[in-house]
Amino acid sequence: MISRPISNGKPTTSRQLPTAGQLLELCDELPPFSIAGFEVSKRKINVHVASVPPDERCGSAGLFGVRAPRSWLGVGIKIGGTARRLDSGEGQGTAVSAVALTRKGDMASYIEIDGERITEVAPPPRMAGGKGGQVEGFQLDDASSSDWDNDEAVNIGRPQGVLVDSLHRILGLPSPGLEIGTPAMATSLWLSDVLAILFIKGSIDWTEAAMAHPLIGQHPIIPPSVEMVVEATCRASELVNWERLRNNAIAKGDESAGLTPDEMRWMDSTMFSRWIISSFPDPEDVVETMIELGCIDAAQRV
Repeated sequence: MISRPISNGKPTTSRQLPTAGQLLELCDELPPFSIAGFEVSKRKINVHVASVPPDERCGSAGLFGVRAPRSWLGVGIKIGGTARRLDSGEGQGTAVSAVALTRKGDMASYIEIDGERITEVAPPPRMAGGKGGQVEGFQLDDASSSDWDNDEAVNIGRPQGVLVDSLHRILGLPSPGLEIGTPAMATSLWLSDVLAILFIKGSIDWTEAAMAHPLIGQHPIIPPSVEMVVEATCRASELVNWERLRNNAIAKGDESAGLTPDEMRWMDSTMFSRWIISSFPDPEDVVETMIELGCIDAAQRV
């Protein structure tokens, strides 16, 4: 994927490798929607630059399957679009953002909104899922190029999302944080079926919703309760894990999740879990839809 090598002429040594913050500075030279690989050669940092291939699934999906040469000491990416606050969803203006990651897992990022820049340098999290500071978070969407969309989050405390997972996998690093819990997967499957029934019939009561759960079925011995659904969800999560799901999908050549077997091999179970869960309806959206259609009792129990 490397299109052209360039050198910025900044001296370095093999004993004193560039930090994530220094690599982030080099990202300033990148055009939007491009990725860079950094390597040390003759006391200089060579920057290999290429455009991110467009992909209809999401912007960073063009990176799936890419593996960096061992000589690369880090990678960086620069994207552009419209920023909005993660907490309120309010638009914040035209934005450019960059993320740099070293092979040690150190990460630095910035987001520039209407010319004003916020920069954050975050070391690897001390615990899975940890963040590097109490800093405002923003999301980039409505980008002007390719298919960059709402999954391209730049949360400046410590960036998260498909894009950041991809950078880690390019370097052969584990995706940061914890994989999505399997109870969330069981819940997502259930609510997806609930939503399908709701759209077909126009309404749904609690009994219908509960019986849509894969481990309750159509003929429960007693009327289904909230406790039964919770127990069934926990039982479902004990039967399977993400690594098993990923391996089974690879072995069967199952591309129903929008991933090729090679892409699933390239992902780890953490990234795979996030990708799968993101394809399901948001639980809060399902509940809001139920309320809008007058299914108040079922919505309150779900």
